[in-house]
Amino acid sequence: MVEIDEDAVDVIVHEGSAMSVRDMLTVLERYHRDGPGIPLAAVEEYAVELDDRPDYRLDVDGFVGDVRERLTADEEWVGTDRFYELGDGRISQYSATWHAELGGETDPVRYLRFFREVAPEYLEELQEGGQGVGVPKDTLTKMIEVLGRVDRDVAVGAIEEAYEDDRIGEKPDQHPQADVYLPEEADEREV
Repeated sequence: MVEIDEDAVDVIVHEGSAMSVRDMLTVLERYHRDGPGIPLAAVEEYAVELDDRPDYRLDVDGFVGDVRERLTADEEWVGTDRFYELGDGRISQYSATWHAELGGETDPVRYLRFFREVAPEYLEELQEGGQGVGVPKDTLTKMIEVLGRVDRDVAVGAIEEAYEDDRIGEKPDQHPQADVYLPEEADEREV
């Protein structure tokens, strides 16, 4: 039996039933920092716990079925529409190679370099018709939380420190989730 983290449940309940399956898995992974990803059995137990709440309803079979249907044994990233089997009954929204390369890492520069050099197709999928380079700040924060296995304050602090040290840049934007990028990419932003 998996210990349910009530904070994770509360976040999902607060966000409401409009959350996508991927967003729900992101929340669950953020609160389970005991290893890469999260046990599939825990995902199933969270689904039951959510459905048992008087203030939230979840189609448990539909949710779990959707997660299982989207599972892949591919170790390399194949798209944001898939979830990845990591072994030992654990799954993740990120591939095994990403966990191997970035597991425990909190430096945002390492993430940005990794995505530029190893997984540029991920950045292309994130931008879907958008312009420029970089990763949305909120997306990068969640990646550091999940792959780095740290809480949100540590992830946000790592990004802020890198920004203050001029190791990363942030597009001046009207909203708080501007794209974060490497300084050498600044010229590409202006194109």
